[in-house]
Amino acid sequence: KKLIKCLPATGKLVAIAIIDEKDPTEQSGRLKTLMQRVAKEYREQFNRDFQFGHMDGNDYINGLIMGEVTVPSVIILNTSNEQYFMPSELIESTDQLVQFISSVLNGSAQVNTLYSSRLPPLLSV
Repeated sequence: KKLIKCLPATGKLVAIAIIDEKDPTEQSGRLKTLMQRVAKEYREQFNRDFQFGHMDGNDYINGLIMGEVTVPSVIILNTSNEQYFMPSELIESTDQLVQFISSVLNGSAQVNTLYSSRLPPLLSV
């Protein structure tokens, strides 16, 4: 959570595997491993634009987007303009994750707006 708050200054997108570490499933473990693999193996391609990580549980992200993110899943946050991206299907392979990340970079991924930017002006802080 602290990482997300300090990233606006970096200008990087944040790719997060949302997993359940308290009740780990094979799918959660695989998604965490995929995120780590892409962060390492595609470092040259994505390091300038992305920070990679994982988060235990979806409570924080659900509050951030004012929606429901399933566990496990992947979300990419653009903290500089309060947007987020979610894949249209479950990420199950390195190729799928790389394709999703690339679609965010090339502008073809569906853009969603974080709830905080949709607050009425009088309620903004």
